[in-house]
Amino acid sequence: MNLCCESGRMTISDWFSEKHLTPDIIPQAPFTLLQTITLSPASTLLNFPPIHVGDEVVVLSFPGFITGVLQSVTLSGQVNPGYVHVVTIIDPLYKPFAVLMNYNIIVGQPTQTINVTSSRFVAYLDNSASMPRMDSYRSEYVVLVYYTASQIFLDGNTPKDQLLGSSCSDPKCLLTSSPLASKFSQPMGGTVFYITTKNTVFTTSEDFNTSGSSQNIPTLPPLPTLDPDFWRNLPTLPPLPTLDPNFWQNLISLPTLPPLQFPTLDSNFWKNLPTLPPIPTPTPRTAQCTYKLGQEVLTNSSFAETLNYTNVQSVLDEMLQKSVEICNGFQTQKLTDLSFKYGVLQGDLQEITPYFSNSDLQKLLVAVLQGDSGAVFQILFSKTLENLANPTVTGKISKVQTQISTLQFELLFSPI
Repeated sequence: MNLCCESGRMTISDWFSEKHLTPDIIPQAPFTLLQTITLSPASTLLNFPPIHVGDEVVVLSFPGFITGVLQSVTLSGQVNPGYVHVVTIIDPLYKPFAVLMNYNIIVGQPTQTINVTSSRFVAYLDNSASMPRMDSYRSEYVVLVYYTASQIFLDGNTPKDQLLGSSCSDPKCLLTSSPLASKFSQPMGGTVFYITTKNTVFTTSEDFNTSGSSQNIPTLPPLPTLDPDFWRNLPTLPPLPTLDPNFWQNLISLPTLPPLQFPTLDSNFWKNLPTLPPIPTPTPRTAQCTYKLGQEVLTNSSFAETLNYTNVQSVLDEMLQKSVEICNGFQTQKLTDLSFKYGVLQGDLQEITPYFSNSDLQKLLVAVLQGDSGAVFQILFSKTLENLANPTVTGKISKVQTQISTLQFELLFSPI
């Protein structure tokens, strides 16, 4: 990893004006410059030093690292008790872009350093354009820190609706006209820096070529249902006339027909047929985002220990945030959409967590992520046996098992 930085005594307004962020994207520059930010380590071999404004972070030696995820921010001064919200915009001047937001971070007493990981998290990755395949990718990261006296609530059912609303499609609209912009005033702090990676979080033209053929197949309308009385209502046909037994004998002699001459097939016929495009190969299991997340829980003990298994929403937020680090943007978007689709499962699963130990909940999470339906059945069935005297609990466990089976069946045919 290489890190270099720019020097000088520029103010935050100078920085944002020079980078064409203010007023082009951000209406008002933040009040102060963030002192430093720290990124979550990508592995035990890659720990980042504190990052200052204008720094260039180069991580080409770690192809698995594709997105910088904030771990903490240090302000120029102390912030009073309330709620802090950190918005990170990747490549705000271009398309595609990405928005990551850690929000409702509780500040219980005046402090200067904010731990970003203990918060709600939502991310949106723009797929309106694709990136060309390149040897490396340099992305601009803009970090904005907002303060509110009370917690905020996001509107909408999808990350795009929650962050951009129904009418916005770019960062400028996000920060000026979106429902989210109305919840914030001028940022209290901000910074800008750059990360160069071997791979990118955004969808590349290569991703479109491998995924488009299966997603653009139109849905056929249902076939019409046949009236059950159709055959009964058919009219009765009169009997066929009987053939005269001497019919064939009374036929006149037909002339002999010449042998048929069939045209000869062109010898190059098969060679001139158009070549069909290759059938896209399914994503290998080790490249699937759900499998990678399961491996993180199994092998990365520091990450697994941070998960609050009794809080389903918290675990889901951590999974989505980790997917931004280890999966591509296309996979993260699909995973986010899937989490909204199975919102009922999240609520039902939360109701039965008191009957499971942390160890059992961790095993259940790994089994779901890695598609191990046998392990899922074994864990839930054992808890059903333990609670046979309580039909309310067993009914809820059975409902969860049915929903997880539906989820795993969907992931079997459409892996992420």
